[in-house]
Amino acid sequence: MSPGLSTGYAGVVRVHAATSGCEFDVTGNMPARYDNTTGVLSFTSSVPLPRGMAPLAVENVKGCFGVIKTTDTITVEADYHLTGPAPLTITG
Repeated sequence: MSPGLSTGYAGVVRVHAATSGCEFDVTGNMPARYDNTTGVLSFTSSVPLPRGMAPLAVENVKGCFGVIKTTDTITVEADYHLTGPAPLTITG
């Protein structure tokens, strides 16, 4: 890993999603990478979760017309530029 890059995860994440005719829960951990140089926090499936950490999983599906199932895998791919009053440095 390059200097200034840290990997880890956010969790345990618990989300309830609901819309007309469909609702479900997502629970688990999201792998992430932080780059001290750019200040970018990336949630990405390219970072492995530590041993024993559960990935995001779909639970308690009601309705959804078969579009969402408890066997589905959920991944989050997103970049966030973190700013603040002082430099944020993460070490790992």
